[in-house]
Amino acid sequence: MTFLAPSLLWGLALASVPLIIHLLSMRNTKDVEFSSLRYIKELEHDTIRRMRLKQWLLVLLRMLAVASLILMLAQPVKRGFLPAWMAGEVESHVIVLVDNSASMSLNTDDGTLLDRAKSYVPIILNSLETGSFVEIHQTNPASKILEGRVQDLRNAEKAVQNIGQSHGNDALWQTLASIIQRSESKGVNKECFILSDFQDQPDQSFEIEKVSTDLGPGGGYWRFYCLAQRENGENLGVGKAEVVSQIKLPNQLLKMNTNIRNSGTVEQRNVPVELYLDDTRLGQVVASFPVKRSKEFQFQVYPGKSGLIKGRLEIPRDDFLLDNVQTFELSIPSRITCTLLCSSKENVFLLESVLRAIDGGSGYLDIDVYVDPNPERLFLDNTDILLVHDAGRFASAAIQDIQSFLEKGGALIWFAGAANALPDQASLFSVLKLPAVKSPERLDGEAFFSVLATDQMNRLIDGLGIKELGRELPQVFGYYRTDLSTYHKPLLKFSNGDTFLIEYEHMGNPVFVFTSPMNLDWNDLAVRGLSIPLLHRMIVFLATDESNIAAVNVGEPKVIRLTRENIANQWEVVTPSGESIKVVPDYNSESLIIANTLETGSYDVLADGELHTAFSVLLSPGEDPFIRATASAVINSIGAERARWIDLGTDLASTIKDIRFGKSLWRNFLLLTLIALMLEMVIARTGSEAFKKTGD
Repeated sequence: MTFLAPSLLWGLALASVPLIIHLLSMRNTKDVEFSSLRYIKELEHDTIRRMRLKQWLLVLLRMLAVASLILMLAQPVKRGFLPAWMAGEVESHVIVLVDNSASMSLNTDDGTLLDRAKSYVPIILNSLETGSFVEIHQTNPASKILEGRVQDLRNAEKAVQNIGQSHGNDALWQTLASIIQRSESKGVNKECFILSDFQDQPDQSFEIEKVSTDLGPGGGYWRFYCLAQRENGENLGVGKAEVVSQIKLPNQLLKMNTNIRNSGTVEQRNVPVELYLDDTRLGQVVASFPVKRSKEFQFQVYPGKSGLIKGRLEIPRDDFLLDNVQTFELSIPSRITCTLLCSSKENVFLLESVLRAIDGGSGYLDIDVYVDPNPERLFLDNTDILLVHDAGRFASAAIQDIQSFLEKGGALIWFAGAANALPDQASLFSVLKLPAVKSPERLDGEAFFSVLATDQMNRLIDGLGIKELGRELPQVFGYYRTDLSTYHKPLLKFSNGDTFLIEYEHMGNPVFVFTSPMNLDWNDLAVRGLSIPLLHRMIVFLATDESNIAAVNVGEPKVIRLTRENIANQWEVVTPSGESIKVVPDYNSESLIIANTLETGSYDVLADGELHTAFSVLLSPGEDPFIRATASAVINSIGAERARWIDLGTDLASTIKDIRFGKSLWRNFLLLTLIALMLEMVIARTGSEAFKKTGD
C-alpha cells in the first residue's frame, strides 16, 4: 500500500490525543463526601474492572477513528504499476499505438474494432498528468500521427479519427520496437498503450531487453498496457482459390482448388460458395461450416476463350469483409510465336509437320524456321518459344543470345543432336544448365527401347482421356545418354533407367529436353497419336507466362515484365477502388515495379489506355481477426513486471487510473472510521446507563 498525499501522514500524531486526555483525566482526583461507606461496599471488584476496560476500549476506538480519518485523507492506494514515489507526481513520456491493420476492420455492434480503438485514445489522454509528453502512432503504414504535451493536444481527437483502415499486416511488435528505439524519451516514467487485437505474441523481433532497459534506481524501463478487443463474431474466409491445371486452353477443363474456413464463433449453415469468370457465374456449391473448421472444394470449368480472364471466388458478407472475396487471373495464350532452329531443312521436317498440325491453319502458332548448321547470332526478340532440333555448333554469341532470351521470360524445347556431344559445346550446356550429353545408344534391326511415364508426366497428359498410356508412348531406336543433375526431373524414362524426356527450370522458366531427335531413324514419336497433344501442351505450358498475373500479398511490390517493344508506352495501374496511378518503367530491368499494393482485389495494368495484364493482391494470411494470442502469452513474453492486460468490459478511465497508481482504498478507511465511531457511541452510552443504574 502507498499514499498519494503522504505529507498528511503527520496527522497520525493526532490519534494520540484521546489517549493523552484519558491519562490526564486519571491524574485529576475529585473528593466526594459520603455519609456512609455502605455504597462503596456495594461495588464489586468485577464491576470496577469492567468500567476500566470500557474506558480503555473507548480510548482505542477514538484513536482508531482519528487514525483512519487521517489515513483516508492521505489517499491510500494499493501498490500500482508505477513506482510509489512516482504516483501522481512525475510526468510521463507516453506512446499510444493504434493498430489499423486489416484484422481491425472486424465489425461489432458499435463500429469496427478500429473505431472502438480510436474512441479509447481520448480516455487515455485524459487519464495522464497535464505535462506528460505523448506520441500517437499507427501500425500500417507505420507512421507518427501526432505528438506533444497533453495540454497542447487540442486536435488529438480529430487526428486520431483520421487514422484510416488499412488492408495490410500490422507487424505489431516489429513496429513497436522500431518506435521505441527511435523515441527520444529522457524521462524515467515511460509508458506505452497498445490498442490492438493482438494476433501474435512478441517474438525475437521485439527485443524486450533493448526497448525496456532499466535506466537506474526507480525503474526507468518502458511499461506496456495491452488494451484487448472483442473475440466473438461471424467470419467465413476464403483461404485459397488457385487453378491447379497447368495446361490452360480455351476448351480445356480447368480444375480449381478452394479452401473455406470458419474462423468465427458461430456455426454457418447452407452457405453458397460461388465461382465467377469475367463476372459470369460458372460454379456454385452450398455447404455448412462448423466453428473452427475448414472445407476443401474443387471446381471444374471451361474458360471458353483465350486471353486474360479475371475471376473471383465469393461467399456471403459477414462481420469481416476482407476475406469474403478472393480474386485471381488466368492467362490463356491466343497466339504463340515459335522459332524452330535446326541444322538442315530435312532434319526438321517431321517436327515442323507436327507444329503445323497443331496450328491447323488458324494462325494460333506463328512458326519461324531458322536453318543454320553453325549459328553465330540468334535474334529472338519476338519469340515466345525456341525449339532447337539436332542443331549444329553454337558460337559463344549465340549461346549468350539464348541466355538473354531465357532471362526475359522466353521458353526452350531442346532435342539432342550429334553436335551436342562435341567437347567444344560444353560451355553451351554449362550456361543453359542442359543435361550433359555423352555417347549415343543405338539398336539394330527391329529392337527398340520401351518408354515409361513417371508421376511428373501426369500434368502434361492430365485430361487427355488416355486409357492405356503405354500403348501411346513411342518406340525409341536410339538416344543420347545424359548426365542428370539434381534439378533435372525425368518425365519419360526407358526401362534401363535412362531418360527420354527431361524438365528443369532455368532463369525461372521451364525447359524441356528430349534425348532423342524427332526422326524416324531414332524413334516413332512423330507418327504416334500422342505427339501432337503432347507438344501442344508443352507449348501452351511454356507460353503461359504467369509471372505477370501471379498474385502478391498486401504491401508487397509487384513486378511486371515488359518487352522492348512496349516499354516506351504510357503505363498506369488501376486499383480495385478505381484509383488510377501513373507508373514509370524501370528501363534497366525492363519492368514495371508497382509498390502501392495497399488494397486487396484485382489491379489492371494499362498500356496507352489498353488493358495489358492484371494481377491480384491478397490479404496477408495472418490477418484473420479471430487469430488471437492469449493474454498470458503476451504478458509472459514481455514480462509481468513490465506489462498489464486490460479487458475492456469496465470503465476504462478508472481501470487505467487503478492500474497506474493502484486501487484507491480511502473508502475502506472511511468505513473503518464510521464503524469505530458507532462502536464508541454504543459502548459509551451503555456504560453511562449502567453507571446511573448502579448509582440509583
